[in-house]
Amino acid sequence: MGIHKTFRLYFLSRYSFTIKASIKLNIWVSLSFNAGGVVVSESKNIDEKKNMLPITYKKISRRQALGTAGKVAIGAIVAGVVGAVGGYLVGSATVPPAKTVTETKTVTAAAATVTQTVTVTKTVTASPTPTPTITPPTKIKLVMTQHPVDPNEMYAKMAKKYSTEVKPYVEVEIAWGPTGGGAVAEYYRIQVEAGRARSPTLDIFNLDVIWGAAFNDNDWCLDLSDRFPPEEQAKFIPAMIESWTWIDKKGHKRIGAVPWMADIGGMWYRKDIVEEQEGIKPPADGWTWEEFFSICVELKEKYPDMYPLAIDNAKSEQLICNFQEFLASNGGEWFDEEWNVLIADTPAVEALQAMYDMVHKYKICHPETLTGDLEIARKHFTEGRAIFHRNWCYVWGVALGSPVEGKIWETLIPHFPGYESKSCVGGWSWAINPGCRYIDEAWELIKWFTSYDIMKELMLGGSWLHARIDLYKDPDIVKMIPIAPAYYELYKRGTIRPKHPEYMTISDFAQTEMHAALSNMKSVEQALNDLARKLADFLGTKVVKR
Repeated sequence: MGIHKTFRLYFLSRYSFTIKASIKLNIWVSLSFNAGGVVVSESKNIDEKKNMLPITYKKISRRQALGTAGKVAIGAIVAGVVGAVGGYLVGSATVPPAKTVTETKTVTAAAATVTQTVTVTKTVTASPTPTPTITPPTKIKLVMTQHPVDPNEMYAKMAKKYSTEVKPYVEVEIAWGPTGGGAVAEYYRIQVEAGRARSPTLDIFNLDVIWGAAFNDNDWCLDLSDRFPPEEQAKFIPAMIESWTWIDKKGHKRIGAVPWMADIGGMWYRKDIVEEQEGIKPPADGWTWEEFFSICVELKEKYPDMYPLAIDNAKSEQLICNFQEFLASNGGEWFDEEWNVLIADTPAVEALQAMYDMVHKYKICHPETLTGDLEIARKHFTEGRAIFHRNWCYVWGVALGSPVEGKIWETLIPHFPGYESKSCVGGWSWAINPGCRYIDEAWELIKWFTSYDIMKELMLGGSWLHARIDLYKDPDIVKMIPIAPAYYELYKRGTIRPKHPEYMTISDFAQTEMHAALSNMKSVEQALNDLARKLADFLGTKVVKR
């Protein structure tokens, strides 16, 4: 089946490669990515890349690329290349026709002066008047960004289908994203620059859920509220819609993107051990954290050669995803409505303390939990060395052909008493660049790609998981992906990381302090108090404990 096997490959290895894109007026833009930074070059030519003008270079460090949306000044490189490109707004000069005018002439006779009116036709010469006219082209091109990995080439095939069968006058070009170390940061930067510059080089953006606040708040994407009404939004995974919903500076509620690729965290487990051998059935609403920890301790005694839980708690974005699930499953929040900081409040302290106890009190985690990465944890599970494993949906596909194929399942993330299970949502969405020259056509393409039938066709063809929630109850999908109903239960309980334009800096601060607590460098309360002060100082708000 292979539906998830290639997921997240773009997070791996270092790299160096170049993307080129041509635009009107024979201008070529070359983006070269390498481990040290980004080199963006532009060159202009007169005739099919001949007579090349000198190339200019500008380098941006990866640290700048990782910087926050509102505070890092990155030059609008693309704007310098395409700022004067119009292409389809044509000025036609018109000359007024000859006019008929009346003139009065004086005729002198011998005896008297006679006034005679004579009508003559004269051509009046005037300056040409420019009259703007829009001349639609016989064929247009839409450029959409997409992941560098295209399972079974399904998106390439569907883009071709749209251009040949659905709307032949629309050529769909896919700008495949970068790969290798720092690829996601580069992907973010490229699209930020295009949106900020209103550059027509990219029409449709492919954006991570954590970028919604930045793109909405800075108007780097169009407001789709009029095109994507609430009754349509309700057909998609709720947490993904929430991540792209924003109240702008004028108090207007807007939505900046349509979800397409879905992903969510869950608790994978060895069904053959937990259910069949031990007779332990996960509750429909999930275990409490204490219940889950107790089960792990018991299984540790019975299966000494296996790790009860493989979970990545290293200093990375994954740590924030884990904490979000502990926090949300305890009713906690990062901020109040005025962005005052709540992260040192009781629910957050209890959440991080539970994570600490998981590692140090109960000692149920694999040994590299604080120093490894997600793939180390995943290998422990799919190679048969762990009983439980917190990870994303791709585990199902990776497990095919592994020692645990047919032996695993996924259940809800545990929760605190009195609250419900919450799973951190991932995934990607389509947005329209404000610089797009064909907004209606771009919307029609997004609407087509995110329709139920096309998303179903993509999934059945072995592409990514998709974001319409009812797909996970579709009999054809369930037949091909038996785990789909479990995903459905997780999607209903999705939670999002802090929805803030400065999320990337917030995450950096949080990773440092939370990992310090889990590594016994600070107490849980001290780490969260320090984090709260950092966030309040950075955002210009205050720390609140309720």
